Amino acid sequence: TAAVEWVGPITSSHIPGKGRGVVAQRLIKAGECVLANRCVISRANDEAASRTFVRNLNTNTRMCDDESMRLLKAYAVEAAPHDVELSWRICQLHDGSTQLDLVPIEELLSRLSSRVLPLLGQHSDYYCNSHNVDPDKYRIESVIDLNSHDGRRHGTVAGQTSTSLFPAISMFNHDDAPNCMLGPLCATIESHVVVACRDIEEGEELTLKYSTEEAVRNKWLKV
Repeated sequence: TAAVEWVGPITSSHIPGKGRGVVAQRLIKAGECVLANRCVISRANDEAASRTFVRNLNTNTRMCDDESMRLLKAYAVEAAPHDVELSWRICQLHDGSTQLDLVPIEELLSRLSSRVLPLLGQHSDYYCNSHNVDPDKYRIESVIDLNSHDGRRHGTVAGQTSTSLFPAISMFNHDDAPNCMLGPLCATIESHVVVACRDIEEGEELTLKYSTEEAVRNKWLKV
């Protein structure tokens, strides 16, 4: 079954004092789904199928365990030079230093995009000449470090976790009192949804909670 992806009445925007973020395009009612986003890459620290972990994403934290984070970084560094869509998405996400333009949230979904269509016609030079997207190892690892989520399989021993990257969800900024929450769409589809916790006014920023305030200060606010 293909993973479901969908963007509701939201758009990317420049947020004063924060950089990029997500705002409401109209009044959003409490309980309304505003985004469904598929995990683009995931790795588990016990070498089990990563999909099992993604379905049980711990939505309260982006503090991932060291081993699954290491495995995900290694996979991304190896795969990005050969995967135009993965490489392009990585280049749209915050790495702590690169100045980025706004990118429409729709373009971060795992759909067949205009960047892929020439490849279907065997245009072997399309990737390098048309887009010149070639993130180095440091940038890939920085993006994974700052944008990934922790996953934890229920009913298993402690320590069995995964690290997963959801590009569109990564556009949401942190707030200790967020107006949105994140959770799995269902047990058999590897998409997660962002749902409004309360009414959100038109033009208001949508936020998620990354982790504890101390963790956010030490990892995200220092960059």
